[in-house]
Amino acid sequence: MEEKENFKDKMDKKIGVLITYTDTGASLVSMPCSKFPIEFWREWEDDCKKRFNGIRWMKIWHDHETVKRFNLEIECEMLKSALAEKQKEAEEHVEHNPLGLLNGGD
Repeated sequence: MEEKENFKDKMDKKIGVLITYTDTGASLVSMPCSKFPIEFWREWEDDCKKRFNGIRWMKIWHDHETVKRFNLEIECEMLKSALAEKQKEAEEHVEHNPLGLLNGGD
């Protein structure tokens, strides 16, 4: 229990992590995670053990990068859809006014 209280006392309350330093000066971050449903935790932990040899920070980073890539794919699809809509509107405009300004414009 003392270790848990010690962790809370040493934790940076603004960002919610404990930053410690190795003998070589490298910084290490400890991040508490609470209220995580146990079924999801077991699934995540099993995947971490199988694919990342139990190296949790590597699994966290991989998950973070995967979500960033997924978000970019969604954004790309939205941009494609918006561009297709603009092209469709432009084609409809040309069909309604094939000669443009030569026949009096819009």
